[in-house]
Amino acid sequence: SHATKVTLTLRLADHPDRMWELFNPKVRNHIRKAAKSSITASWGGVDGLSDFYDVFATNMRHLGSPVHSRRFFAGILEEFPDTARLVLVRKGSKTVGGGLCLLFKDTLLMPWSSSNREYSSLCPNNLLYWEAIRWGCENGYAAFDFGRSSLGTGTYQFKKQWGAVEQPLHWQILARHGNHTSMVDSRDLRYRWASYLWKRIPLPVTTWIGPALRGSITN
Repeated sequence: SHATKVTLTLRLADHPDRMWELFNPKVRNHIRKAAKSSITASWGGVDGLSDFYDVFATNMRHLGSPVHSRRFFAGILEEFPDTARLVLVRKGSKTVGGGLCLLFKDTLLMPWSSSNREYSSLCPNNLLYWEAIRWGCENGYAAFDFGRSSLGTGTYQFKKQWGAVEQPLHWQILARHGNHTSMVDSRDLRYRWASYLWKRIPLPVTTWIGPALRGSITN
């Protein structure tokens, strides 16, 4: 069993204006800053995949983690055109962030998202999430699922600030030969060393060999 990761869910209001009023002032100010910096948001499908993947793959390498393949995301968008959508945020013509959203019953989920670190001072990530939340409110969804995070991390704090409620995640791993094993801990020295090396591999190489490695990573 493992409980150092949680999923965070935000209950949505029935109108974006009411949702806006529930946010703390810091969240609202960051969204306003992005808008004043001419960051814009738009929705699309597989046509926006290249722009999203360029940002996503770059950010995953910076984090020291192998990336999913472009084909993985293309498969989702092509197989579920009515319930899988991309939201992109741009500064002028340059895509500086994006997320892949899934629609399931009364919930809007964004399990994969990234933004360009060079533009972090302009708060593109805040506008990205606000656009998804705003759209969810307007289209009658009851909840926005931020996805899982490790307790106490920066990603966890970012999601909590929106008013999301956390629920612990528990799972067990059964090894191929029937022995129980534990999750890889990101604080483990071997993991940290592998992550350090991965950050120094050229980006084209990470997108080439990363998908093959990704299938062997549990968390």
